[in-house]
Amino acid sequence: MKTKIVVRIIICLVILFLGCYFYFKFSSTHREIKSKKDINSLKSVIVAPLKKVDYNLKVTGYGTAYSTDVFKISSQVSGELKYKTAILKEGNVINRDDVLLRIDSADYQLQLKEIDAEINVFKIKNNILDRGIADNKNIYKSLYRSFQIEEKEYHRQKELYSKNAVSLKQLESTERSLETAKSACFKKDSEIKQEELELNLNLASIEKNIAKREKILLDIERCEIKAPVTGRITEVNIGEKEYIKSGQNLFAVVDDLSLSIPVSLNNSESESLLKANEISHNHWYKLRDNIGVKIQWTEKLLECEWSGKILRIEKYDSNTRTFTFIVAPEKPLNMKNVSMALTSGMFCKVIFTLPESVKVYKIPSSSIQFNGKIYLVDPENIISESSVDIISSDSDYLYVKCSFPENYNIVTQQIPRGIVNGMKVKPIIKETKIY
Repeated sequence: MKTKIVVRIIICLVILFLGCYFYFKFSSTHREIKSKKDINSLKSVIVAPLKKVDYNLKVTGYGTAYSTDVFKISSQVSGELKYKTAILKEGNVINRDDVLLRIDSADYQLQLKEIDAEINVFKIKNNILDRGIADNKNIYKSLYRSFQIEEKEYHRQKELYSKNAVSLKQLESTERSLETAKSACFKKDSEIKQEELELNLNLASIEKNIAKREKILLDIERCEIKAPVTGRITEVNIGEKEYIKSGQNLFAVVDDLSLSIPVSLNNSESESLLKANEISHNHWYKLRDNIGVKIQWTEKLLECEWSGKILRIEKYDSNTRTFTFIVAPEKPLNMKNVSMALTSGMFCKVIFTLPESVKVYKIPSSSIQFNGKIYLVDPENIISESSVDIISSDSDYLYVKCSFPENYNIVTQQIPRGIVNGMKVKPIIKETKIY
């Protein structure tokens, strides 16, 4: 009886042992299958290693070029149009001092003859007055000598009268002669002064007519209208054989070499171009030294590319909160590739380059997600979302200034649906030409 019990116990233990053995064996195999299945089910993302590069900070803006020297030509005289050059058409290039128009100067030539005649009349009158003044001055000298003689005679007669040597009648007669001589001197002196005033008046009239003559000569010269500078003709407003009025707008000449481009930048962009610690209430903003400027026509970026310089900071617009920088082109960057001239009206891309370099991350522009952020993958393949500070762009790449952990990769594609922050992913490293 006891033997049967022992056998049953042994059989039970063997069955229990075998059950435990197969249980653990099958459960281990299931975990391995499940683990392989989990690995295969991880979502894949394309990543690239994060590395820093040396970069000269660039600030990009846009503006429309315009000519600072636009000469609007109007007529300063009136008259019939006698000559109009065949090249006076919009778009033609003219040279400085080219004769473009001639207005009939016949009326001004007649005015010149009239004014010359008037000047001659006044000169003749002055010659007559000069001679008359000279004669009257001689007469006055004679009268004055007579007055002096009469004055001496009067004093002599007066002394004799006091001694009862002459009668009162003789004294009175001498006094009358003295007054007559004195009155004659005063009269002649008044005539001389009157003639001198008339002479001065004639001289003033001559000066006035000379000024009129110079104005007429200037008007005759203005009848021939020349090009003020070498430039391009625009805004032609005259026809053939037209009567031109003084003040009438005729045409305009644009100097395409005198170009400026206003570029508006926001506060953060402008701050990069301004000198630090040099702003006060008594001074306007100052520019940093050695800022590189590249100007490109947006329609032909490589075929119309110029170097330039910043002329000044024109204004700050409180409505848009932007600074306006005035930029001027200097010369083409590559004469072999430049096939388009930079002219007024072109919408341009302007790139400002700072002289010193900084350490930044250069990432593909495809890394930026729709929400403006990027995704990083850590060494444990855990994906995480991060914000970036984009400081510039260059073709297909962005330059960002951030503090990223070491050995992280950046996702270079739009995140597939189903991936969330903190999830484990399967990274596929794709080397780029960034570095």
